[in-house]
Amino acid sequence: MKLIPIILLILAAAAGAEYYPARFEEGHTFSAKETFLYTAPGDTSAVITLIPPGEFLEITEFAEETFTADSCQWGWYGVEYRQNNTVYTGFVQDRDLAFTHTLLGADTLFVFRLSGFNTADNAYEGEISVIAEGEVIYSRDHRPQWTPWGRMFDYDVESRTASPAGFTGVKNLIFLYFGLEGSGLECREDLIVWTEDHQLVPGPAIMIMDDSDVIRYWTEVILPTTPGGHDEEVTHHFLGEEYTDQWESVEDRTTVFHWTGHGFEEEQAE
Repeated sequence: MKLIPIILLILAAAAGAEYYPARFEEGHTFSAKETFLYTAPGDTSAVITLIPPGEFLEITEFAEETFTADSCQWGWYGVEYRQNNTVYTGFVQDRDLAFTHTLLGADTLFVFRLSGFNTADNAYEGEISVIAEGEVIYSRDHRPQWTPWGRMFDYDVESRTASPAGFTGVKNLIFLYFGLEGSGLECREDLIVWTEDHQLVPGPAIMIMDDSDVIRYWTEVILPTTPGGHDEEVTHHFLGEEYTDQWESVEDRTTVFHWTGHGFEEEQAE
């Protein structure tokens, strides 16, 4: 899924993030929570309407106005919001917008947003939610990949679904990916389960390292629907290779995670 960066550059106060990038797919995004549409970029301006969660928003501009909340610098974006036959034009806070989304059904949406900055851990905080018919039906904290620049968050965030066949009580499998280009930088892909009783359950994550001229790594994720897969299991097959005169294996390990119906348990090596 290609994301188009709309980058907000900030001269921040000491308590806030120094750089906050918002990314919207093809110039649009969705509201990740209930948010107000204002006539101008500031919460003292008049409210045009209240936008429910999961609404489609066309991004028209970055207003070059910022505010501080939850130890972050956030920004204002101009949007067009269509409701029935009416088009509303105004400004919203970017902390209420989805960094990524994926459909879980005809009227059900998974979203991820950044929610703040943890100054004690020097790390961003995030939130995953499922929205249906204009309501957040489940939400939980989900910390994104740690950034090598501390207060700067520059990861592309993408999400996709996979078949839940072979897992009892699971309605959807969601992969949430945090990617950043650069030699030696770690990327991460999280498996998240959306259960039939409407719970988001984090599963095993894989770390992805950029390749170099002399070393490369990759992890094969084996689901029940993958050839060689087994019901109620996720298998990570990790391979590492190093080049001298030719590519040679330096690491080859397999980790199995069992789905219990409530979460994943790692199989202990004998």
